[in-house]
Amino acid sequence: MDEPPGLVDRTSMENRIKALLQFIRQKFNRSLGALIMVMALTGWLSGWIRGVHAFVLLALGIAIFLYRKPEEIEEPELNAKEAEPVVIAQSANYALIQIWAEALHEEGIPTETRDEFMGSILTQPGRSYSEIKLLVPLEFQQRALDILQSGGPA
Repeated sequence: MDEPPGLVDRTSMENRIKALLQFIRQKFNRSLGALIMVMALTGWLSGWIRGVHAFVLLALGIAIFLYRKPEEIEEPELNAKEAEPVVIAQSANYALIQIWAEALHEEGIPTETRDEFMGSILTQPGRSYSEIKLLVPLEFQQRALDILQSGGPA
């Protein structure tokens, strides 16, 4: 006989609960957070903990449950396309850098400008204090240099 739609098989539900409990037990902060959340909810439902106090305990339990140490967070590795952009031009003249950036944009080359004002004051006191850099992704470097040396887009 077929089961009516919407009913979950008992063994399937038991497997899901076991998987959830195993997930919680894997890390101490998850176990502690889950315990605090259960205590806050049961305390509020039974009347032992009132209003804001139960909410604060619940929020604390959630925060502890979701906490991850910085070394546990996986950072994506940079591939060649996501590498740091390279500097192709420097000038104290912001307008000139913008003109060059627009010329490169017309050729379909993405650009980025960086104003190194504070860095130049703190680390290089003898240099110009308003050095602005024009950067492009590494794969566009040679093409961008050719465009700038030729005097603009063709």
